[in-house]
Amino acid sequence: MSSSLSVLPLVAITLLAMGLAPAGAVRPSIEVETEDALEVNMTAGGGKTCVITEKVDVYNYGVSFAVPIIGKCSLMNCHGMPSWGTSDSDVSSIYKKIITAVPGGHRKCQCMVEDYEFYWFRASAPQCTSTSCWYEFSTQMRQKAGKTASNDLLTAPQHFDYTCADEAPSPANLLPGMPPPSESEGATILASSDDVDSRIAELEAKVKDVLESQEKGELFNPAGWQVILDWHGEVDLDIHMTWGENHLQSGLLVTGADHVAPFMLDVDDQGQDTGDHVEHINLDEKDATLPNGKYQIYVVCFADNRDADSASLPFPFQVSMNFGGSMGWKLMESKVCAGTKAQDVIKFTVADHSISIGD
Repeated sequence: MSSSLSVLPLVAITLLAMGLAPAGAVRPSIEVETEDALEVNMTAGGGKTCVITEKVDVYNYGVSFAVPIIGKCSLMNCHGMPSWGTSDSDVSSIYKKIITAVPGGHRKCQCMVEDYEFYWFRASAPQCTSTSCWYEFSTQMRQKAGKTASNDLLTAPQHFDYTCADEAPSPANLLPGMPPPSESEGATILASSDDVDSRIAELEAKVKDVLESQEKGELFNPAGWQVILDWHGEVDLDIHMTWGENHLQSGLLVTGADHVAPFMLDVDDQGQDTGDHVEHINLDEKDATLPNGKYQIYVVCFADNRDADSASLPFPFQVSMNFGGSMGWKLMESKVCAGTKAQDVIKFTVADHSISIGD
């Protein structure tokens, strides 16, 4: 018997064509398209919010924005050109109203939506801009997804639909990797049994085999704190963990984010075939201790490559976690994809070397 626990992301076709590129890159020539050529879907309706969502017939990354409009929302101010603009100075654009670039120390450029850091990259202060943030982030997303069609560009206005609304949806803005809403239900923690113990042992053996195949077998410590994500099928799932201002995630999503001391994602599976898949969060040193704070672990459905009928159904996964001490291993089950890009798994708190489950 199981128990469920509610617990703690006109204009050119591409941004490159707009003249935006990372530091040191050669800018291509600008290819201007007419407004008719963009073929964006625009729905009138008044209101004061321009809601921007990905079209249903393109690859969906899980991106949507709600841009506040000065005056009344209309087809004149809620479509590709005013919504995206061409630079950070376009006062009504996403780059001015939604995305914020924050230059930091060591040439770190933080890319923010509200108080969520969705990306970062190295750049001098003058090159740390909202448009550069979106170029860098969208390029990374496209590479990870293996997409090449022009309609699959997150920098292409025609990738999106534009709708006027009276008010912003909740949440107003969504990006890949964002945590699920705080009130969302967590995974189901399975009660201890011989079957559960057997499944946990199988996952331990799977992670050990993967690490040994990568000549990293010495990293596996069956007695140590760790998290294992396991799934079977044609989807690409990513495990995330946040604590304080830190965010551990795939290094293919954000460079360097797969190792945030004292944690590391030492197994990162891209889910590129129909077989078994596993990801593993580990301590970077066997004697490392968990910093005090509130933690959240969640799973993101980055890509669903199932056929149309299967993709309409939520996709199951399991997470095995060793809390250590008397708590030991726990096995949890949940589902993601099919309209839910991010699924909460568990929240826990660390205080003075003690772990408690829940907010």
